[in-house]
Amino acid sequence: MEKQTLTGRLSRSSLEAFSELLDVYVPLVSRTSYRIMCDRADSEFITVSVMLSMWNDRMSFRDDMPLMQELLRRTCRACRRRLFRRRILMLMSIDPDVFVAASPVVPSYDEYIARQAWQIYCRASADFSDRQRFAYTLCELGGLSLASAAEVSGFRVSNLHAALAEARAAVKEGLAMYGKIGDYEAYVGFLRRVKDQLTDKVGLKRRIMGFVSMTE
Repeated sequence: MEKQTLTGRLSRSSLEAFSELLDVYVPLVSRTSYRIMCDRADSEFITVSVMLSMWNDRMSFRDDMPLMQELLRRTCRACRRRLFRRRILMLMSIDPDVFVAASPVVPSYDEYIARQAWQIYCRASADFSDRQRFAYTLCELGGLSLASAAEVSGFRVSNLHAALAEARAAVKEGLAMYGKIGDYEAYVGFLRRVKDQLTDKVGLKRRIMGFVSMTE
C-alpha cells in the first residue's frame, strides 16, 4: 500500500487505512518517544495520544502529506508536553516514577551490554534540556539531519547543533563514569538496538482501535 494512498484513504475515514497506519507507524512513534522520555509508561501514553490525534485530524490530510514527518512532529510536541508535566510534578515534590533503567531484552551476550548502555543514557539524559533530549534522540539515535530534526521538533537548527554537541559530551562523560563500552561509536550502536521491545505493540493497537470504535 503506497503511503500517499494510505493518507488519502485515512482522510476518507477508512478504519482499515487507520489500522494499516498503526501497523506501520506505531513502532516509530513508540521507539522515538521511548528514547526521548526514557520511560515506558510515558512512551505508551504518548503513542496512544499521537495516533488518536491522527485519526481525529484525518479530514485535514492531503494525499501528498509525508506521514512519517507529520508523526514525528506530533510525537515531539507530545513529548514536550509530557516533559513539562514531569517538571511540574517534580516541583510539587511528586515523584513521577521516571527514568526506568530496565532495558528491553537483547539476545545473548549483548543483553548485558545493551542494558548497561541504556542505563548510562538514562542517567545522562536526566539532566538534559529539552533541546539536548530531542537533538540526541532524533539525530544521534534516529539518524535525522539537523534540518529534519529542527522541522519536526520546532527548535532552530543552530540550537539543535549546539545541543547535540552538549548531549554527546554528557553521554561520553557518563561512559567514563559508569564504565566504557568500547568506543563511543560502538556505544551508540548498542544504544540504537535498545528500542522499546517491552512495549506490547499489539496491545497498544488494540487500545487505540478501541478508543476509535467508541467514538464512531
